[in-house]
Amino acid sequence: MYQLFDIFMKLLPLRLIQAFTNTFYLRGVPNLLYKFRVFFKKKSNTYDLLKGYRLRLNLDDYFENTALWGYYETPVLGVLNKVLKKGDYYVDVGCNKGLIAVEAASLIGETGQVICFEANPQLKDTIDHNFLINNFNHYTLINKPLSDKESLVRFAVGEQDAFSKIVSADQKNSFVIKEHLELTTITFDEYILGNKLGSEKISTIKIDAEGHDINVVIGMQNYLHDNQATIIFEYSCDQIEQVSALEAIVNKLSYDIFLIKSGIINKIFTKRKFFLEAITFQDLKNVSYSDVLMVSKNNQEHRNALTIH
Repeated sequence: MYQLFDIFMKLLPLRLIQAFTNTFYLRGVPNLLYKFRVFFKKKSNTYDLLKGYRLRLNLDDYFENTALWGYYETPVLGVLNKVLKKGDYYVDVGCNKGLIAVEAASLIGETGQVICFEANPQLKDTIDHNFLINNFNHYTLINKPLSDKESLVRFAVGEQDAFSKIVSADQKNSFVIKEHLELTTITFDEYILGNKLGSEKISTIKIDAEGHDINVVIGMQNYLHDNQATIIFEYSCDQIEQVSALEAIVNKLSYDIFLIKSGIINKIFTKRKFFLEAITFQDLKNVSYSDVLMVSKNNQEHRNALTIH
């Protein structure tokens, strides 16, 4: 089977495969490309993506492998491609290795600014590398975890970097932990407003804090009072106890909320797209996992871009 795939690869260049995978979803293809990843590996671990930028990727990590083929966080990136424009400020909370932040940097251009928060200090070199190999200097990296208050926390560094997160002392985890770090959290309000990082220019905030996302949003309520940035965060049912606190804050701010859907559920073959499902906070309590979009009723530019009426 490997010999057949080797012949197939010689006949079908990587760029052509990327053109297909960035346009269409075919069930089983992501797993197939991961299984035969040895045929795509480079010694430099630096790969050209179809969208015109480059990333250092570990193809032995399933999530990073999907980035090579345009399968990584496609609904979130779909939203960002609709709302970000040249000159925008973009904030990425839990940026991991910068796989989404680099695409945001390409969308907003040199007149914009990417502000990255990443708790894991071990990822700094990779994040810097992924920006600088694209000649992107318009970014700031803050190696701090965000939350709703300042406190000392236990941070679990996963064997797969994407799973690293704040954990409690007695918490059972389903991922392999390399080590624990003691880190001090800060709030979005404290850092962004305190350091005057062009808060009025922030267009969009993406949060992926592995179960700590709502805490991060609660920690930016002062900022949101005077601004109308669009927010994307990852929701999972283990955050259900924080939903009511989030609802109390958001109801004062005139935001609508939506689930971001991939459009590939139960599909064998389909064109790559995303769609939005309007929900309430009570609906959110019945969701096990989803990316969530918050758009201000006053942000007509983003509402038009996302065809929200």
